[in-house]
Amino acid sequence: MSFLFRGKLCGRLCNDCEEPIFPGVVKLYRIDPDELKQVHAQVAAAVKETAGLLTDKEVAAREKRLLGQAKTDAEGKFSLQLEPDSGYNGEPVEVHLYLPEAPNQPSGRSRPTPRQFIVTVWQPRWRQNDNDFLTYWEYCFPSRLWCAIRALFDAWVICGKVVNTNNQPLPGITVRAMDSDWITDDFLGEAVTDSQGNFRIDYHRDDFRQTFLSPVFNTETPWPPFFNSGPDAYFGFFFGGTELFFEDSSVGRTSGRENIGPCFCVTLRLPDIEIPPPENPPAAFNYIGKLMNIHRVTNINPADGRTVGLGGLDNHAFYGSMFLRGFLEQQLNGQPMEYKFEFREYADPANLASAVGPWQPITKAMMGNCVVGETWQLVTDPTDPDFPIRITGRYAINPAPGEIEVQFAGDWAQVPQVSNLHFTGEQIRLNSNNLDARTFDMSGLIPGNSTSSVPALSGGLPANRFFALRMWKRELGNAATEVLAGTSRPLAICNLTYADTPQNGSWLPTTSSEPGVACLDLVHLATGGGCATLGSSLEVRYAAANPNLGNVTLSMTGPGGPHAFSAVTVPTPGEEAYGTATYTGNVAALPDCAYLVRVHAEMRLVNGESKMSNRWDEVAFCK
Repeated sequence: MSFLFRGKLCGRLCNDCEEPIFPGVVKLYRIDPDELKQVHAQVAAAVKETAGLLTDKEVAAREKRLLGQAKTDAEGKFSLQLEPDSGYNGEPVEVHLYLPEAPNQPSGRSRPTPRQFIVTVWQPRWRQNDNDFLTYWEYCFPSRLWCAIRALFDAWVICGKVVNTNNQPLPGITVRAMDSDWITDDFLGEAVTDSQGNFRIDYHRDDFRQTFLSPVFNTETPWPPFFNSGPDAYFGFFFGGTELFFEDSSVGRTSGRENIGPCFCVTLRLPDIEIPPPENPPAAFNYIGKLMNIHRVTNINPADGRTVGLGGLDNHAFYGSMFLRGFLEQQLNGQPMEYKFEFREYADPANLASAVGPWQPITKAMMGNCVVGETWQLVTDPTDPDFPIRITGRYAINPAPGEIEVQFAGDWAQVPQVSNLHFTGEQIRLNSNNLDARTFDMSGLIPGNSTSSVPALSGGLPANRFFALRMWKRELGNAATEVLAGTSRPLAICNLTYADTPQNGSWLPTTSSEPGVACLDLVHLATGGGCATLGSSLEVRYAAANPNLGNVTLSMTGPGGPHAFSAVTVPTPGEEAYGTATYTGNVAALPDCAYLVRVHAEMRLVNGESKMSNRWDEVAFCK
């Protein structure tokens, strides 16, 4: 019989703000026989009493007791199955958490050092399911412990909420965080509040240690004391590109804002400022994404449907849920207006004669939650708590609780006919998985080989699909007034799932389902068994694949170094990399210790808000 461990992990930044733990790896270890007498006390102890950071030596000492491991997903969930041949029989286990970086880790001048923590000793409560046993464990690290862990990675975060003077949330406000310094105020980051007024700004210690001598000399100023020197935070507020209000920098040195820690939670009350509704230009579809504002024509390469003119985000295809944005009007020709979107597939984005079938409607069922407009009540009485503006309603497609539903007539969305309606710029939120969702079984893939070696890809490597999007507008129910209001170039769209992709090589073989392939193995483990001894050479077999594959890199952590490997082989640029790389250092000179080899594969995919995170795999070995 097998034992299936399932669970979910999160960390609290404060009482009202938490985050799923991703990326991360949950590891289960057998209990050290010498510690069996202490097991009952450890099982009963709170995590805050048992959690601790492990050294490389302590991790290596536990290697032979490792039962299994599983990566967490974007929601912090994990699933780990122990088969009968593992020798496990339901007894207590040590639970460890391995973090390659902190969640939402911002960029710094150096890569974070992966760390492993012992979390607790856990006696699972098993429930029998047929011939197998199942258990579930959900845990959220308390803020004091979790923020201390984040600090080890130099990962700093501000978790906040913007409200008016009547404590109503203010959506769509750009919040800019600054650090008040004696020499030069530092920019920490900015974010836009969501429909509930919430925002989050992640930043790195380097961001608030800037001086006029940076990067040669960096420190937080004022210099004394040399400890507890976090930023002194103050904030600015913007709406629609217009500055609404900026706190004085002295606020950062008062009111509990001085030397804030790695986790800082704050509620900000925006002073009452009248924001008049803008003059609306003619309704039209223009952009993809709220944050990236990818223009439907000028930012799309007609040759391949990928992004262009976006600097570091050039040559990316699209995936997932995408906001289609532009302008809306309440009326057309003096009558209530409605609008709809359509899509059409093309075999070749550079050839508009290669259409695959007719234009088809994007139905309401293909859309996600999208707030198209808000009603604002202007208050003229200065004694009113909401003076001078009150948000009285939010109108949304597929609304969230508390929002008012936008009505549809067939596939036409009817623009709400209410007074004082301020449009957000969002028109629909398209789930592009309804256009392209393909799954390929990677069972049998061996790191070092081409992904085309598996039966599912015997017909060739998968490629992007191409879809153009367009918007129509018309008078309510009047087909004779239909007007085309914006057509995109064919977009490269890619929503792939590579199922049962091998992970962890021959050391602790597992599989996972990923949007791109990233796997590796070590030759001496693959040929000599998962725990074979390293010989005179260190060779890595790797494979990485996606129709929008970017940079593929190999790295190794452990004592000695710097560690490097021969160049990655890319037989099919932009699609696939595979082969064998050799460690370029002196293997014999490596200290006797544990080492970790990783492969990183860049996924050049965007959804208009962010870029897809890199895929990765790793294998440990001891010398």
